[in-house]
Amino acid sequence: MAGSLAIPIIWATFAAITAFYNIHLHPLAKFPGPQAACLSQKWLLAQSKTGKAEEVFERLHKEYGTQALRIGPNELHISDVSVYKTIYNQTSPYLKAPDFYGAFGTPHTLFVEDDPAMHKARRRMLNPFFSRGGILKIEPMIVAKIQRLLDRLETVRSAQSINIYNAIRCVTVDIISEFAFGRTQGLTQTSDANFYGGFLVTFDAVATVIWDQAYRPYLRKILGAIPKAITRRLSSEVAKILDLALESEQSLAAYRAALKERTADDSAHATIFDGLQELPSDQIVAEGVDILTAGSDTTALSVTMGLWHISHNAKVRDKLVGALVEAIPDPTSFPSLVKLEEISYLTACVRESIRVAMAVPGRLPRVVPDYKKTNSAPLIVDGMIIPPGTVVGMSAYSMHSSEELWGPDARSFNPDRWLGDGGKALDQHMVSFSKGLRSCIGQNLAYAEATLLLAHLLRRYDVRLSPQSGDPVRMDNFTNAIREPGVLIDLSKHDD
Repeated sequence: MAGSLAIPIIWATFAAITAFYNIHLHPLAKFPGPQAACLSQKWLLAQSKTGKAEEVFERLHKEYGTQALRIGPNELHISDVSVYKTIYNQTSPYLKAPDFYGAFGTPHTLFVEDDPAMHKARRRMLNPFFSRGGILKIEPMIVAKIQRLLDRLETVRSAQSINIYNAIRCVTVDIISEFAFGRTQGLTQTSDANFYGGFLVTFDAVATVIWDQAYRPYLRKILGAIPKAITRRLSSEVAKILDLALESEQSLAAYRAALKERTADDSAHATIFDGLQELPSDQIVAEGVDILTAGSDTTALSVTMGLWHISHNAKVRDKLVGALVEAIPDPTSFPSLVKLEEISYLTACVRESIRVAMAVPGRLPRVVPDYKKTNSAPLIVDGMIIPPGTVVGMSAYSMHSSEELWGPDARSFNPDRWLGDGGKALDQHMVSFSKGLRSCIGQNLAYAEATLLLAHLLRRYDVRLSPQSGDPVRMDNFTNAIREPGVLIDLSKHDD
């Protein structure tokens, strides 16, 4: 009997000591926050699963009167906008928090890598493809994919309202799969009547498990130790995640087979595989998975939110459509991306769409360096030094909602803020793609897709919100997603 009680007693004693230390003796004990957050990751996991964690943090920052909110045993959520550039900048010694980024299961990719030298080397490999020049080279492919979407919209618009979020997700998947792998998923043609299917199902499955992966690292270790064939049977969600890696593996195999047949005159555009050949196959596959997932839903969310706001505001809609009609008299003869970017109000609407959408709304955790060893200044918030080794994070939600940065209408959709010299100055506060050396490599592609999609859709069609479409409810699954029924629109030709 005594032996059977020993383990529970030892466990309870350990838990009590840990709780006492975390609450009273931990280096972060002086920083305010919910007591439950100090004890374990369970509180943070629960908030994350609501899809509204940033709104909870915002409320608690106000409730506790702090800009450094304790949200985990060793983690602070920072809302002091003045220190963003300290944490995220070109020479920042604040490295990515490995436990958090390990949740994505793609070690050593550009997104996950925390070693500065390895990250720099990987970025150098991919930069030519995601540079401004690299994106302009694939513009014809992007336009062709958008045209396929327009063709399908034309066939269904008279019979139904369009789930434009899903429709744009389809085309962005088609674009990024063709761009990255050299073969498209073809979702624009193969998705169902609600523009759903294929990898959209996979992406949504990933969203259901991402927070468990982040805050229950033991699950990652268990799943990683189990053969994939067994894992597929245990969890349909994990099975779909494995499908992403399988697609990348198959695309790499197809690329290598085609490479043997490629000639110097081959006109096919280069893929990311061309730039990664010196890497081991598993790292190439992982990079492919990251690019496929990061390069689709994020842009789709931004364009969808832009369309919702534009359609919701007659003044903005009429001004933008007027600018497009003036610049593009014939909707069947579209100018190039470079020319479209000269339409100042279109560019303003694109930037504002990306700002308010906050495709990645939450914090990007970093580890506070030992400022004595790195010869850097300590991180100070609310007059207190943040201890080295602390995980800290700031969010696009906090930055883009700040009236200090954007004025009293920070939460409003106002493209006019981007016009004139004042708009150029605001760019320093735009953190949709983060900042510094770790900023999103795909931002040139995202801006190009958003510009082309908004221009083609709004010049060809009168876009109106369907009576069945309510306000879009966004859920933070690391990337923002719009909950069903999505954003429903009705389309008619401008001359109908």
